[in-house]
Amino acid sequence: MLLEDRLLARRLSVNARRLAVERFSIERMLDRTEELYEELLRSWKCRSAGRSLLWKAETR
Repeated sequence: MLLEDRLLARRLSVNARRLAVERFSIERMLDRTEELYEELLRSWKCRSAGRSLLWKAETR
């Protein structure tokens, strides 16, 4: 049992902390947020450009 095996408990806790720091550090979260905004902006620009071309064709 984990409560009885202090060495295993310690190893698991150290590894869990390392993994959490790697995945959820401020730098990583900022990078992921920036990537998301850039992806959304690219998507919006593509849709916007498509609508603009359609609108120009309809007004002719």
